[in-house]
Amino acid sequence: MALALAGTLLAQGPMSLTLAEAEKLAIKNNPALSAAQLIARATGQIPLEIGSALQPTVFGSVTGVGADSGSRIAAGALNNPSVYSRLGTGITVNQLITDFGRTRNLIESAKFNAAAENQIAETVDANIVLQTDRAYFAVLRAKSVLTVSQQTVTARQLVSDQVTALEKNAIKSLLDVSFANVNLAQARIQLSAAQNELSS
Repeated sequence: MALALAGTLLAQGPMSLTLAEAEKLAIKNNPALSAAQLIARATGQIPLEIGSALQPTVFGSVTGVGADSGSRIAAGALNNPSVYSRLGTGITVNQLITDFGRTRNLIESAKFNAAAENQIAETVDANIVLQTDRAYFAVLRAKSVLTVSQQTVTARQLVSDQVTALEKNAIKSLLDVSFANVNLAQARIQLSAAQNELSS
């Protein structure tokens, strides 16, 4: 999901998104949600399929045989060679009278499965929104950390410059300058980490 969203964003170039726009874009471009919704729709048709066993079944058949004289087998059955040609038709009606509730129970079970698939689709939707919200707030957090890191580097650079100037005037020692420079280096490392986090 995050890769699809990132790919879409990179293809479109830099853009500002509100949280609602990011959620809408993630839901629109996520194939897992479409797959879950299609599975839920297909599962919703199974109760109708099972319920068809309760409906009457009607089918017709027409058979015709033209037999060769002396032939003993025609149309997959034994044939009387004295009857050369014949035609048969028929209609069959089949109605289930009772199966002691088996079909009704299968229908109910299929309805529960369809409801479960609908809930799975809703869960996939909610997970997409949750992951999008996490990613969105992670970017906001990374921007805030970057801003604080930049301010920290600026402040520690000022302190380092002041301590260096005081050391030149013999008010501070080289040890104080070293501590100030170490603090500045740590702030620069934190700034670099914040930039990397925001980029990722």
